[in-house]
Amino acid sequence: MNQRGGRAGFLRVSPSDGRTIVLPDYSGNRFMTTLGNIEATPLASLTIVSFTSGDILYLTGVARTLIGKEAFDLMPRQSVLTAVQTTGFVF
Repeated sequence: MNQRGGRAGFLRVSPSDGRTIVLPDYSGNRFMTTLGNIEATPLASLTIVSFTSGDILYLTGVARTLIGKEAFDLMPRQSVLTAVQTTGFVF
């Protein structure tokens, strides 16, 4: 597990199906790389925490990497995105 975060809006729901979560690839300290793991095993999970209410949303799904135009079309200025099509959740 590694932490990813950003400014409000960095995590989005794809307008195409309403159940795919899209987030930019932040390189961080380069010790952990998610993109290679997704190519090897696309199963993924996300834990989304609200620090104001204390709510936690757990998502599971199948991840894929979006590169270039496919990424830019969903999130301008981001050349690499991770898309997770949700298969389950617990709130």
